[in-house]
Amino acid sequence: MSDDAPPAAVAETPTDDRPQPQRRRPRRWRRRLRAVLPWAAGGYLLAAFTATHLPMPKEVGVEIAYFDKLVHATIFAGLSLLIAAWRVTRFDPPRRAAAIAFALCLVYGTLDELSQTLVDSRKADGWDLLADAVGALLGLATFFPLLRWWRRHG
Repeated sequence: MSDDAPPAAVAETPTDDRPQPQRRRPRRWRRRLRAVLPWAAGGYLLAAFTATHLPMPKEVGVEIAYFDKLVHATIFAGLSLLIAAWRVTRFDPPRRAAAIAFALCLVYGTLDELSQTLVDSRKADGWDLLADAVGALLGLATFFPLLRWWRRHG
């Protein structure tokens, strides 16, 4: 070997022994939820609209006091939860998503009550609208702990 020979290519050696930073892939679940949640909320809304606009039977049998208010609250709890979850997957901050969900539930609840006047055996009821609002708030009260759990374990 002569002294004129270039030194071994130290700079050209691969640096694979160094840990490479891993690229974060976009989470698939977020993309999937972003696609599925509007359809789920739309289907849920269609089912709720259909159920609240069917004529009431004259004789129900055993009547539970305020059962219809419980049904209204339950429907709107689920609806607000679906809308808020969808808005979060659209990168809205959680509080903004909850505010949008609550506002949309109130608008839909008002339109729902007004349109029930077109059905013979139904009537618009302010107490139903209040039950809708309470249900939407209950749905959003469960949304925040679920979101926290989802972000930790998702």
